[in-house]
Amino acid sequence: MARYDKYGNIIREEPTPNNTQFTNSGEIIHHQQTNNPTPTRAQNNSTGLVLGISISGFLGIVAIGIVLIICIAISLNSSTNLQKSNQTGQNDTSNITNGSINNDNSVIPSPRPSYTSTPVETKVFYPTATRVPFRSYSAINDCAQARVMLGDIVVLENDVDDLFIRSSSDNHPSNNIISHFEPGQRAKIVSGPECSWGWMMWKIQRLDDGFEGWVAESNGKEFWLKLAE
Repeated sequence: MARYDKYGNIIREEPTPNNTQFTNSGEIIHHQQTNNPTPTRAQNNSTGLVLGISISGFLGIVAIGIVLIICIAISLNSSTNLQKSNQTGQNDTSNITNGSINNDNSVIPSPRPSYTSTPVETKVFYPTATRVPFRSYSAINDCAQARVMLGDIVVLENDVDDLFIRSSSDNHPSNNIISHFEPGQRAKIVSGPECSWGWMMWKIQRLDDGFEGWVAESNGKEFWLKLAE
């Protein structure tokens, strides 16, 4: 917008606002500012800066949140893998304890120990020629039991005073008594047995003098001879 003096000369030239009104002589009547002034470059820069800061802050917060989520996920995954690793390690240790490892890390189970039972020594008893004393047996049917046999060395029972020695195996008559077998004497059975009136009879030979004769061992109720110790 140009300004003029009263002679019509231009004093200075200024930009004329769109809403400026003039008189016939070129003078400005009044000037009204618009309701929406044009923003200046500084205002535009300030607004852009604030907007940039807001966007940057929002993006930073979002980035921080993403980083936290990733860290939590990694931590949980690491914890799970550690538990699995511990369990696997325990299983591997158990397997290694019970076996060996191949080149491909597979476990070969060790063979179970075999238990061999140790046989118990069994004592074997072999029979001997020595008979059990005072065990009776039936030497002749329908006759008194016997405890001695042919070839035995015999003595009198402890409660017997003496025993008749007869010339024959018949114990009924008294005229065939030829001697006595007394306590302390020992004799060998050299013949028999024979049964006389139900009595068991043996022929003996005294060891001290060699005298021979027949004596009774038992009448079926009591015994008068026994094995010498």
